[in-house]
Amino acid sequence: MQQTNRLIEKAVDIWCNALKKPNFDNGDKTVTGEMINVLASKLVEKELVNDEELDNKIAIFRQHLTANLIKRSKIEGESFWESLSCDYNPCTILNSAAHAANIPARLFSVKSSVDIESGFLEVKFGYGCLPTLYYPLPDGRWLKAKLRGPDMEKVISSVMDGNPLGFEIE
Repeated sequence: MQQTNRLIEKAVDIWCNALKKPNFDNGDKTVTGEMINVLASKLVEKELVNDEELDNKIAIFRQHLTANLIKRSKIEGESFWESLSCDYNPCTILNSAAHAANIPARLFSVKSSVDIESGFLEVKFGYGCLPTLYYPLPDGRWLKAKLRGPDMEKVISSVMDGNPLGFEIE
């Protein structure tokens, strides 16, 4: 359960950071689509600058979301999996935490998700982007990579032995 809690805390942290800098890449590369993305970014940017309580709201969001996910993970046990996603509106669990914190849905990055998988996180921010995977390391850091598969234990072992391949570590 400890690893699940680490995964939950990192997933929540990723979304909390994303609320401070939303991404509006909906995949529409037409002139109209690009203009909509730019306008949405500008409107939210102005709102972020003017919201003096945003850090407090994000702290409440973090607390609410973490508590809900940990509660669900205890109920579901080994089969726990969650997708914290936003197409154009946040999913139910993100929306519940946002509502508790008085955070408007427009601050959520569109076409984005943080999936809590068995042993890692799969993170996508923007339409059609390749996922970034986060693997917890035994020393508390995170391996951030595009890799997945049965050899990940060997990759993690290599990272712990000095990271000779130069992977990104958080």
